[in-house]
Amino acid sequence: MSAYEVSSDVRNNSQLCVKHRHLLYEKFPGIEIYDNKLDCELQCEGGSISWEYLNMTSDCEVRIGDVFIKNLKGKPSNIGVLRKTKFIEGRLVIENNQGLGDFNAFESLEGVGKPKVEGFLQKRVMVFCAGSEPAVEVVKNNDLTALRMPNLKWVSKEGAAVRVRIMNNAELSLSDEEIERIEKAAGGSSHVQITITESEQFQWLKTTVIAAILVIAFLKLLVALIMFVRHKTRPSSKLPRVPCKLSKKSQAVLLEMSKVSQSLFFKDYFS
Repeated sequence: MSAYEVSSDVRNNSQLCVKHRHLLYEKFPGIEIYDNKLDCELQCEGGSISWEYLNMTSDCEVRIGDVFIKNLKGKPSNIGVLRKTKFIEGRLVIENNQGLGDFNAFESLEGVGKPKVEGFLQKRVMVFCAGSEPAVEVVKNNDLTALRMPNLKWVSKEGAAVRVRIMNNAELSLSDEEIERIEKAAGGSSHVQITITESEQFQWLKTTVIAAILVIAFLKLLVALIMFVRHKTRPSSKLPRVPCKLSKKSQAVLLEMSKVSQSLFFKDYFS
């Protein structure tokens, strides 16, 4: 960026909030900026999250540049500083950490990407930062259980088909409402890659339930089989059914027996 020598200043503008002062100082070395709007969003440079970094940027509302939360073995004691962050003008990467748990440090975060200023009026207009990496990447955080970003409104990244990637977080759970908010902020579900991995505890519980159901079904089948076998082998107390038709020989024998019985009956009756 070429620099131009100027002898000018930007001052006494009660409604003017001058951001990105470092860019103005770089391009116009002689410029002076003071006595403008006092309640501007406080800015600082991005960086890797540590106790020292958070201590130096404790009042920041806008972090200019990429913000990395990587390889932590636990949350810094002053992690709450991040709750003041409204915008990250760069990427947000949360990767390979331990001890994050229910992570709500970005509960005030509204946007991730690269805004620009039109003139000196702070009208926030979305442009895209170059590169194929997602603007928000949350990966390999084994004990991350929740990612609270209730105020997220936009995520932008030029050249990246996927603007938000959340995957390989074994304990992470996101509600349908949270996923819908992220998709809307990123410009649609086609720009979001979210993979929720079932925890080992849930997998064990699911396996146990399935095994219990199979055992119960097997026992019911076994009981039914035993009852069926017993019913088949039980001796029947019923007499055999009389055939519907008798052979001629059987009919003759039955007729003869009937005559003999009738003869004996009358003999006994009249004797």
